[in-house]
This record gives sequence, C-alpha cells and structure tokens, in this order.
Amino acid sequence: DVHIRIDILKSGMGFDIESYREYQQEIYRMKNIRVCGIYTHLYSAYEFDRQVTYRELQTFDGLVKEIPNQLRESLMVHVCSSTLLFEYPEFHYDMVRVGTAIYGLPCHPEHQYDLQPLLSLKSRIFSVSKVTKDCKISYKTAAQNGPGKIARVLFGYWDCPLLMTKSSIKVWIKGRLYDVVSEPCMDNACIDISGSDDIQVGDE
Repeated sequence: DVHIRIDILKSGMGFDIESYREYQQEIYRMKNIRVCGIYTHLYSAYEFDRQVTYRELQTFDGLVKEIPNQLRESLMVHVCSSTLLFEYPEFHYDMVRVGTAIYGLPCHPEHQYDLQPLLSLKSRIFSVSKVTKDCKISYKTAAQNGPGKIARVLFGYWDCPLLMTKSSIKVWIKGRLYDVVSEPCMDNACIDISGSDDIQVGDE
C-alpha cells in the first residue's frame, strides 16, 4: 500500500504535478503496489504567508478534482498538517496529519488556539553545585557573569533531542521556571538555579 506524494513546488521528494499527470496511468496499473492515497506537504505553511499557502492548496485541489470519481473513492486524500489544520478546514479531505498540535504545542506564536499539553516530561535533580565564572559544566562554558549554581537533571539528548537542543527550553522546579544551561551532556542537562536556595537533590 502506498500514498503518492505530490510536490506543488519541486523538492525532489515526490512527483511534481506535470510528472504525476504523465505517469499516473502507469502507476495505477503497477501490479506490486496498491495506491491507496495521495497527498502533499506544503513548506509554505511554515512561512505563514497565507496568500502563497492558499494558492498552493488550490493547485493541489485542482489536481484532486481531476481524479475520476471511481478512483477517488478508493483514495485517501490529505494535505493538512498541524500548521494548516485550524486555518483551512475546507481542505481537510479524508484525513488530517496532526503532529505537534497533538502534544498541545502551538504551531506558531501568533496562533491563539486553546491547545492543552497532552503530556509532561519529568525527572529529578541528582546534583546541585556552585560554579565559578567560565567553569566548564558541559560542552560549552557555564555562567559568564560570575559565581552561580547549577542543578543537574537526569534528562539528556537520548531522551528528547528535538526539545532539549532548543535554546528557549525552561524547566519547572517548585513553581518557578529556570533556564537550561548550554546543551545536554550525554544523559543529563544543567539547569541554572542561581539565586535559589531551596532546591535540592531529589526535587522533581
């Protein structure tokens, strides 16, 4: 079973529209595959230019409308990812591909949808230590502004490389938010708890 990817703009990952039109009959006659879906993925959705995105959606929709009715009934058509889901309900087709929105993560800072986090990631502090200026605590230099305090948490890039390598990640400890310092080192991350005297080993 396969889903055919259509690229509105040529990216090399799928069929551009002209190629699909040229080869579609050959594809649907192949004996060793069953085409059960057709889709596209719009990179323009991440640039948040509604005019460009809408034009590309209309282009894809035009191709969908060319599909003969008998064939269309057997195809799962889809285009909407989390970035398109809330903005373009008229292009939901047969299914939507919800990714980050499932986890309650906003698709864009300007999107004000009432998304609620599905999960939280928790660990415990295993070390609290004072550090001096330019002290190496990870792959990069620690506090640049003098003495500080670092809490180490058992959570590293093996657990969640996408989230833990973002520069804006914060950690919630005892009702307060703290910054992750530098990048994770193997199986632990360093949290800057400078100025807090009530955080200790074992805290969540």
